[in-house]
Amino acid sequence: MQTDRARPANGCEHQRRGTAFGISNDEGHVGAKGRLPHANDRQRPKGQTPAGSAWPHPISPRMITDALRPQVPALATMAQLSDKSIRATLISHLRGRSAVPRAVLEEVRVHNGNAIADVVAIHRSAHCYEIKGQTDTVARILRQGAFYDQAFERITLVTTDNHVAQAAALAPCHWGMILATSDASDCVKLRYLRKATVSPSFNKQVALLTLWKSELLAMCSDRDKKLERLNRANLSELVAQTNAARDVSERIAEFLLARHCNNGWSVAM
Repeated sequence: MQTDRARPANGCEHQRRGTAFGISNDEGHVGAKGRLPHANDRQRPKGQTPAGSAWPHPISPRMITDALRPQVPALATMAQLSDKSIRATLISHLRGRSAVPRAVLEEVRVHNGNAIADVVAIHRSAHCYEIKGQTDTVARILRQGAFYDQAFERITLVTTDNHVAQAAALAPCHWGMILATSDASDCVKLRYLRKATVSPSFNKQVALLTLWKSELLAMCSDRDKKLERLNRANLSELVAQTNAARDVSERIAEFLLARHCNNGWSVAM
């Protein structure tokens, strides 16, 4: 088993440098200490559901806990970290990054409402952030994550120290992870543990179900009136057949941004 001191399998030295917010790229570097295993550190398990998504990923909880113990304050000295307090700090952090998102959306419904993304940062494509506070149930990501994995190219889990070991064991290795802690003054701090990489389970047709029918029609190259008779599922299938995955991801981001600009989406900007 690879230890916390082991060098990343791909030899990328940049993954072992940087501080929590010393970030220069779009997704963020991982600090040298308390590093979680990266997607390249071990092979994905054979059991996969659905559409190729690996659930769960067998990372040792003890390895994660031991790596973080010297750096995380005792739970008894920390204020209760709720979704609300973590969300406010996360949104503030996203707005303050060097690569600032074009918009930060909240409560984005995906896959016909089967899952709701807590926070979505709109860059060139959409990046989903799922928040699990101290009193939340981390095991819910087993269901939610299957939809996020297909609807977003990148997903990051934001959680607290009492959940981090379980979260690392359940979340796929391509998910990013951020640890939320609070100090004596109840100030919430965020620290990157692992950088998000592209989801191998991204599904064009599922991702397109995030869009409205009018938006799907706008993506059709043939504007035959017969298309207006199709439902969203059929339109999603048609658009997926004629567009590359990257193009689909970027067009979805554009439509979500347009909703924000035109309709006053509930955003934090």
